[in-house]
Amino acid sequence: MRYLWLVFFAGFLYLSIVFITQNLDPIVIRFNLDELGLNFRFERPVFVPIFVTLALGILFCVAYFFTYHSQLRVLHRNQVMEVKRLKRLVLLERNKNQSLEQRNHELQQIVERMQYLLDDKEWSEEPRRLPEKTAEPA
Repeated sequence: MRYLWLVFFAGFLYLSIVFITQNLDPIVIRFNLDELGLNFRFERPVFVPIFVTLALGILFCVAYFFTYHSQLRVLHRNQVMEVKRLKRLVLLERNKNQSLEQRNHELQQIVERMQYLLDDKEWSEEPRRLPEKTAEPA
């Protein structure tokens, strides 16, 4: 496919040269705009208006392509920035949830120790020994 465009371009160039050499008959191009006082009259070969029209069409397509492409690039850049912002928010929420889970685990251990103390039926002046602290989850 890469070389196919080169073949098409070479074929187009060859056909253009053949067309130019076979159509050298002069034609008259007139343009009158009486309201503005513009009157043009050109006498050129046939291929000139054809190639000028073709060139203007190509220029219009190129300008439209670059305009549309730049709009798409701006839209893509905005979407990339939005994705980065959302990833940062997700990371912050994950960190917040992990710290909340750790705090919840610590509070659960405190509650378990207090229940252990309250469930002790012997109310002595000397408190019972608390169970050893277990390893905290990672």
